[in-house]
Amino acid sequence: MHKKHILLIALLAISIQSPAQIPFSGEQAKSYIDRLCEEEFRGRKTGLPGAREAAEWIAGQFESWGLEPGAGDSYIQEFPMLATDQVRPAVFQLRNGLFGPVTYQQGNDFTVYFNSGSGNVTAEVVFAGFGISEPDKGWDDYQGVDVRGKVLLLYRGTPEDGQDWTEENERHYKIQTAAAHGAAALLILEQREWAIRGGTIHEKGYHPRMPALAVSRKTAFDLFQGTFRNMDYILRDLRRSPQSFAMGKTVHLQLEMKRVKPGSGENVVAVLPGNDPVLRNEFIVIGGHMDHNGVDPQGRIYAGADDNASGTAVVMELARTLALEGGTRRSLVFVAFGGEEQGLLGSSYYADHPTVSADRIAAMLNFDMTGTGDGGAGFGGRNYFPGLIDAMRENLPDDMSKKLRISRGWGMGGSDHAHYIEQGIPSFGFFSTGGHPFYHRLEDLPRTINVASLQFVGDAAGRLILTLADHESTLLFGGSRQGRCFLLFGDQIAAGTDLDIFSLNEKETAALQHQADGLGIRCLGTDLASEEDTDLYGALRRWDQFINGQDHFIFYQPGVFGTAATSDKLSLAIRVNARQVTDAGIWGHLTRLGVHMLQIDETEGPLFEKDGLSDLGKAVLDACKQHHVLLIWSPEHLEFFRLGLPDYAGPVLFPMDPQAALDAEIADCFFESSRRLLMVQVGMNTNAESLCRLTDRYGIENVHIDFSGFLNEEDESSFRSAWDKAQKLYEKRLENDSKKKVYTDMTALMGGNLNAFLRK
Repeated sequence: MHKKHILLIALLAISIQSPAQIPFSGEQAKSYIDRLCEEEFRGRKTGLPGAREAAEWIAGQFESWGLEPGAGDSYIQEFPMLATDQVRPAVFQLRNGLFGPVTYQQGNDFTVYFNSGSGNVTAEVVFAGFGISEPDKGWDDYQGVDVRGKVLLLYRGTPEDGQDWTEENERHYKIQTAAAHGAAALLILEQREWAIRGGTIHEKGYHPRMPALAVSRKTAFDLFQGTFRNMDYILRDLRRSPQSFAMGKTVHLQLEMKRVKPGSGENVVAVLPGNDPVLRNEFIVIGGHMDHNGVDPQGRIYAGADDNASGTAVVMELARTLALEGGTRRSLVFVAFGGEEQGLLGSSYYADHPTVSADRIAAMLNFDMTGTGDGGAGFGGRNYFPGLIDAMRENLPDDMSKKLRISRGWGMGGSDHAHYIEQGIPSFGFFSTGGHPFYHRLEDLPRTINVASLQFVGDAAGRLILTLADHESTLLFGGSRQGRCFLLFGDQIAAGTDLDIFSLNEKETAALQHQADGLGIRCLGTDLASEEDTDLYGALRRWDQFINGQDHFIFYQPGVFGTAATSDKLSLAIRVNARQVTDAGIWGHLTRLGVHMLQIDETEGPLFEKDGLSDLGKAVLDACKQHHVLLIWSPEHLEFFRLGLPDYAGPVLFPMDPQAALDAEIADCFFESSRRLLMVQVGMNTNAESLCRLTDRYGIENVHIDFSGFLNEEDESSFRSAWDKAQKLYEKRLENDSKKKVYTDMTALMGGNLNAFLRK
């Protein structure tokens, strides 16, 4: 990479200016929270009248501030949903507890899942582990126990065997599986001490005649007492093998639910048109969910002041303030989402049915739980626009910089930005720092709100919005928006770079960081010493002094990718060529001191014999395995690896170009060890069809797609070339799979597999 090219990138990064601050009012936002938490709106549970009335009030505020309707001629976008309500308090009794009968209290000892079924059941209890029945994956909690007509106690979790159990951990899966085995009712111990209101069963798991309760740990303990099985030990051992058994306890459940038809929820959508004749055709979505958990059958209102009247209030005050200020270059879409507590329903619907052109949405900002804590704030998403956000951060006042926590973006979690990331739209999640002590509890009331937190979230968000919305260049990246998003969402490692780090000056080093950020590169593999330098200890000391004496690099270690994606740091992994290793003792010491990679590009020299490893080679690879040193194995010697090291259990990365990988016809058994990963190196001539054929042949889980080769390109369009390759892959996979499946595949191929591989 030419120094001229590096310097140009540095100058471009430095030229970005921080925007002014908008006059956001935390006190005004607090007044919206007070209104949303009034009894009139009945806890704003989507699907019920109170939520509709709250949506209409928010729409009226948007209209009064001069924003345009965002759902055709209306501010209200309706979406279909399963809506249910509990008719009266549930009855839950343990008939034969160790110390006698126990009657449990709803809201304290247990809660009723939203969309539970109804039932009047008296039956024995069976502990059925995780509630998973997948014999083909080697796990069946139902084997050897009779659950027909029984009440099941399940633990919400999955086996720890390295397989993907995401679907099996969903409540709808556990309900469907229990019903298929003839169970009469379900008790679920979530991974928390107390049962909290608001857990939901999605529509595809809805069984109108199967009651489903979340129970506290204390309630589950009552069921275990007298079984001569220790609950803590059983849950510990369950991670490794099924632990199902009949508990010898009888419970009585009585629950009446009603289905609300036709079943409809609401999003409130308003638009503030942009004031630039060209950039007004790009959109930034600014949203937060307005719903909460309604009213329990005893008439107690869950007001949801922090979760999430606070996020809605921040969105509203941003809308009011930005409208008052005359808007921004880009158009802004403000959305108060419904149905978040019932499974991100409103945001999912809006992501799939946007009221503006979907391919013109440049970014999304989400606000969830922004009203309590220590007066600070945080947001995830620095990795999507690193240059812009770093420049914004560098220009923050000191008092603001100290209280603003910026991290990398995250994906399919529990908030409304998830379905935008799923579609390849850069998305930011805002929150207030310092804790949220009354999550899903009756005490989540306006009196617990910290106005300073609201103010700080609004001020920080205002700066980010102006940074993005008033940026002078397009944020759609020539139609490569999704490919770029998935690339920067993930993690790349440039294992084979030959950059001379020591020769770079300060500006060139900063520029290298910016270029690495633009390709999602979190780590550079760099030689410990030249092959002529035999003093490896001295070389390692020089690296240590160098890294400790500057601000741009950190040593690689497990988990460091997150640090690199969050900050303007780039991690360095120290690499040694196998030809340089002549002493097992010295090598073992170097691995303990921090050498991270062993490059093997030939099978000659002191580590090898004709049919495999020499004694020195065995000792060296033993040290590699013990200290998690990554082997970078040349593709020319795959057959030697297969024959000479079939049982090697350390991490091995096989870098190959796509055509070589297709021609190699690697046997399936080669990937039986999860410590082996095929790193497919994308170049200028790589096409999406070959990448799809390759992943179909070897399996998504065995492949990492490597874009680090573009780091050394001298052409200034290398960023766009990499983004375009990623975009073409995304579009190709969409031809045959759903957006959700493609999201899962893209995030796995562009960093998920690599991260999992390095953590093992």
